[in-house]
Amino acid sequence: MQCKTCGGPLFLKDDILVCKYCNSTYLKEEFLPKKVVNEFIVNTQKPEFTVRGNTIISYNGNKSQVVIPNGIISVGANAFKNNLAINKVIFSSTVKSIEKNAFENCVNLIEIEGYQGVSNFDDECFKGAGLTSIEIGKNVNSLGKNCFANMPNLKVVTYVPNKNLKLNKTFANCKNLTQVNMDRFYFFPSFHGYLEVKNNPTNARYTYSDAFSGTPFFSNVK
Repeated sequence: MQCKTCGGPLFLKDDILVCKYCNSTYLKEEFLPKKVVNEFIVNTQKPEFTVRGNTIISYNGNKSQVVIPNGIISVGANAFKNNLAINKVIFSSTVKSIEKNAFENCVNLIEIEGYQGVSNFDDECFKGAGLTSIEIGKNVNSLGKNCFANMPNLKVVTYVPNKNLKLNKTFANCKNLTQVNMDRFYFFPSFHGYLEVKNNPTNARYTYSDAFSGTPFFSNVK
């Protein structure tokens, strides 16, 4: 320890530190290490998701398999758009809505799980994604325009909602779509079915002739 005045050495006398040269005195506490108050480690790593309320606003990671956390209600607009890293997404049971363009052009996304509880698929939410199959289940309340359009790998669609849904180019331009499992009571993809509803507005079986436009399946419908 050195004197703060002259830099000389200090010696202890009656619990007081005294400078050997200039006789300056100090309390021992003045030379004790200071306590570190509110010490914490700052994590500079960006979180995997940016979340606002119960909605994922953006995905910040680069994993090939992504798990949507429990408590998330909605995957927000453009949240994963153009992501080339992901090939599988597992949804928690709390997810109810997939918003506009959420997974658009995720060309390597070939598999999704746990989405049976999703009730709303917004416009273009999976447009251009790499999924090979999709199921429109009994919990679905709405399907946005082009929500499963332009999907190059889509081969199988299972369509079993428990209600009538309005469709607008839902599966348009899915060139490899060859198998559609459906209950025809709820959905008539033919142009005849479209006219049937158009001419009889009280008929609740909504349909659009272009729901399967640009697909091999559409050309086989009579």
